[in-house]
Amino acid sequence: MTSSFRFTVPGQPPSLNHIHKTVWRTDGAGNRYKGRAKEEEVTNYQLVAANECRRARHDWQPPQVFNPRKGHGLIVIRYWFYLARALDVDNAMKVLNDPIKHAIEIDDSHFLPQAWGRETGHKRDARVEVEVIAA
Repeated sequence: MTSSFRFTVPGQPPSLNHIHKTVWRTDGAGNRYKGRAKEEEVTNYQLVAANECRRARHDWQPPQVFNPRKGHGLIVIRYWFYLARALDVDNAMKVLNDPIKHAIEIDDSHFLPQAWGRETGHKRDARVEVEVIAA
């Protein structure tokens, strides 16, 4: 038995190559060191993705036999990309797995992400359509 839901994330996903920026941090002793932080564009995109996922999963429940804590079941995530410009979809899936993980409260080590389509030229309506399936 499977249980699934779908949602759409509007906009072009950010590139994983530009996900982090270098920032200066200070440790407890006052020493400065270089660190990394997510770019604001990435954080905003992931917030939108998490909100769309939460809205779509409103009354979704994985099947009773699904228990990732005991090693039973996977979450299959299918992605369809409608992009304004070309993008490495493997990296885009990584950017999207994180907010989905938080929205469905299941660790992404149980995810089996799959790209089911990629089209470019969608300048006005770039988006990613997502289906989450507990099997």
